[in-house]
Amino acid sequence: MSSSSRPLVLYEGAERQISDVLAEVRGFAVNRRRAVLVQICDEILLSRENYADAASVVVNFVNHDSGLQASLGKDAFLSIFRDISDVSKMAEDQRNRCNEARETIRKAWGQEALNGPLKHAVSYNFLSAVRKLTAHPLPEVTARVNEALIERLDHPGRGIKNTTRLQPADFALAPTKSGRAISDQVVNKHGLGRHSTGFLVPNEDLPPRSGRLTTVGPEVANVGIRQAGESSALALRTHSRHASDVMNPSAFQPSTPVRGGGVSIMPSPSQQGSPMSVDSPLSSINESILAAGTPVGSPPRLPVSSSRRNPRRGLTVAHPEVGGLGVESMFDENVIEPGDDEEYIEEAADAVAILRAKRGCDCKDDVPAHLKASLNRTTKIEPTEIMKLLRSWYRAAGSNPEICKVCWMHTQAMGGRMGLAMKGLNYAALCHRLRLIYHARNHLGTIKTDPTTYSWFRKAHRPPVPSDSLGPYKFIHNSAPRFSYDREALLDRMLSPNDQDVWQREGSVVSNVFGWWWDSGISAMMEEEMRMYRHHQRLINGRPNYGWLRTMVHGLCQQLMRQDPQYYRLYCALRPDSWWRLISYPYYAKFAVEGDSTAFRHIDVNIPSLLESGRGADMIQGSVSLDDETEDNCTIILPGMHHHLESWWADLKARGLAKGDGFVHKISDQDWTTEDVEKYATDWVAQPCEKGDVRITMPHLPHGAKGPSTGTRRTMLPWFVGVQDDHDNLEVTEGGTWAELADAHRDLKAPPRTPSGHANLYGAIPYRFPAAVELTAASALSDALLGRRRWDSPAVIRDRDLLLTGNGNEVGKWMHSYRLRAVENYKDAFQLMRATEMERFDSRSYFYCVDNGIDPSTVAVDPSRVSPVVAEGQSHAELPEELWDRTEQMEGRERAISSESRQSDTSRAAQPGGRERSHSTRTESPRSPSRVRGKGKERMRSPAAPSFRR
Repeated sequence: MSSSSRPLVLYEGAERQISDVLAEVRGFAVNRRRAVLVQICDEILLSRENYADAASVVVNFVNHDSGLQASLGKDAFLSIFRDISDVSKMAEDQRNRCNEARETIRKAWGQEALNGPLKHAVSYNFLSAVRKLTAHPLPEVTARVNEALIERLDHPGRGIKNTTRLQPADFALAPTKSGRAISDQVVNKHGLGRHSTGFLVPNEDLPPRSGRLTTVGPEVANVGIRQAGESSALALRTHSRHASDVMNPSAFQPSTPVRGGGVSIMPSPSQQGSPMSVDSPLSSINESILAAGTPVGSPPRLPVSSSRRNPRRGLTVAHPEVGGLGVESMFDENVIEPGDDEEYIEEAADAVAILRAKRGCDCKDDVPAHLKASLNRTTKIEPTEIMKLLRSWYRAAGSNPEICKVCWMHTQAMGGRMGLAMKGLNYAALCHRLRLIYHARNHLGTIKTDPTTYSWFRKAHRPPVPSDSLGPYKFIHNSAPRFSYDREALLDRMLSPNDQDVWQREGSVVSNVFGWWWDSGISAMMEEEMRMYRHHQRLINGRPNYGWLRTMVHGLCQQLMRQDPQYYRLYCALRPDSWWRLISYPYYAKFAVEGDSTAFRHIDVNIPSLLESGRGADMIQGSVSLDDETEDNCTIILPGMHHHLESWWADLKARGLAKGDGFVHKISDQDWTTEDVEKYATDWVAQPCEKGDVRITMPHLPHGAKGPSTGTRRTMLPWFVGVQDDHDNLEVTEGGTWAELADAHRDLKAPPRTPSGHANLYGAIPYRFPAAVELTAASALSDALLGRRRWDSPAVIRDRDLLLTGNGNEVGKWMHSYRLRAVENYKDAFQLMRATEMERFDSRSYFYCVDNGIDPSTVAVDPSRVSPVVAEGQSHAELPEELWDRTEQMEGRERAISSESRQSDTSRAAQPGGRERSHSTRTESPRSPSRVRGKGKERMRSPAAPSFRR
């Protein structure tokens, strides 16, 4: 076996001279030699002993390695090894300052003080604090320092170390103390003893008395602390790694610390297979997302362990053929003595921090300024914006996995925005982890919940787990079993074989799911409800609404549609990923009338992202029709085109028409030509629906509508989207979060974004419609579809199991009972909505107009809500003349209506029950509100409680 391919077992010893290590490395192949040298540089930069000596040896080695320089190129070579040269020089200067401080202390107080109570003072900050007191007699200093030590131990608190060893703060506060005597009782209480120099030290640090045996346990004997004469040794040792640690998140980290935009030897995730399947545990990451370049065995390591090495760092070296380098996080309590962790971190990062502060941002020139500006912001940004920021970082970092063009400072800021737990991660490991998350961005919720990777994130940025804290709980619970269902069997129950063939071939299918609305008699109420919402809609800035009913976002019929379990079953049967955890995206309805501009053609996903990562590939779309549509007034599709999307996109690139930055792609006549019709053997086809039909379409199937509208066409869109495993992220992360949608359903308001990821700006309702009423769900699963319950609710799980895995008879009985409850709930809610609309809008109420024979379209805009117009040279605001004319007409009409209402009140009161019938529905309506004079003000009399005839 050649030296370039055999395992690095030579590093599984205890300590090795750096010269011996480099002698072995000299015989490696150039790629492997580069990887090992970079890793050795990492350990040297983070070690605390032999810093300058070891760095000088390595720098001298690489400067004379012509083969390495030739393979890397001058720029990459300088980028990799410049830091070790710069930082080692700074570390040597710092060591010289420490030696000067030690010499000053030795001359003032003797070597015994340095070897005893101050043997742990290794940082320059510590030694500097001690040196400032050397001008005073030692007895006076010890008295004051001991007093500061006892006060620190007697008054613990946040940010105050409770170690019994002397700390820099004790010396810094000594001048403020009086030097009072410390009793033996107090000294013994804290487990302290008096050193011969007068300082109080822990009993274990006192020299052994004569006749006293000192036992050294194996955990201490194995630390491997070098003798003072081993000044040029570099301690190299490894730790055992269990096979179960292969999927440990730390195994996916590279081990090359390159600061300031240097080179990082890391596994390449650039060649990815299919997107991660959310139907399986995160083991699929190892199979797909992390497959390329990720160690899959238990490779030997090259961790460098000095007596002061970072306790949270360890390194893994794998063969380049297997996949490169990784970092294994570990904690070795035997390496750092208790209480030294903070001091170590301060010292180990000191040189790097100084260098970073000196250089500041070291991004490459081609890193966009807007990315750096966004990462420099301290204000909170939305989760959807964070994913966009990650995409910008990934593009700026470069496609070469060995080079990151974004500097350490801005990469660290990106990790902070993502909520990563970065303690113990070096620059290369953080770059690698961010790249992995970007490649698995469509399954971020899986990464945040899988046992092998949830620790990548801080607690505030992932779901809690029992290992975080049990609180008052006594026991740790078992994890819920992972649910799965037979999608093919469910599809057979939902669609006929012919419909299944149409779905597979064309990518769109029509099925009657809501015909029971017309059978139950509630369809007339739904039509009346939609007319009511249309009555309250206006044009914004004179722009048409293109047939959209933007005021109707949480209508009762929309809520009934979103809650429907049968519709949910159909979605689960047709989704390619078999994902069952869904939530409806609140979206406005369509109410197009003759002449409305309704023509459009588009795809509701970003095509490059879809082809690259599968973003939105499973987010099937659908609509519910409330009218019998015609061929010239319905949805149109390009049947089967979703099978040729990649080829068509390549054609668009060749024509110079491919625009890949938007979340939705508009399709023009230049995009779809007669040549495309011949090449792909398909063209736009109408897909009309009947009342109660639902149309479900693949997300990447081009679709649209003809226009202008030739008649009335009313539809509603459920927009069921997947909720990821963390029960927060949606399947398209830019579309928002589960919490945002749950808030929108609860408060009956507009969500902040559209399902595609666009900001919900134009035409979005600014607040809850005053007459909007919550529809009580008829099942627990219906609540989950609206975000009123979580999908881990036992009641929801019970309904889910029955609907997706139960037999036909059980599901049929359950659905029959559900629909009876749903109809009653809808009727009750409709009554309340009707009365509320009349109460809130007075004579401008739709139902008020209907009950009084008034054409609702003649009701004018409320003048008090219209922005005034100030003409040039005019000192006050005036309303437009045409609006004043309409206002006068409206007030005259109200006076006439009020007179008629007073006359009709008398006759109506004489009738049994005092009720009337609506002219447009078969339901009885409450009395119209009448105006009553009292105390000089005009007020509305509340109508009687509405009811329906059963």
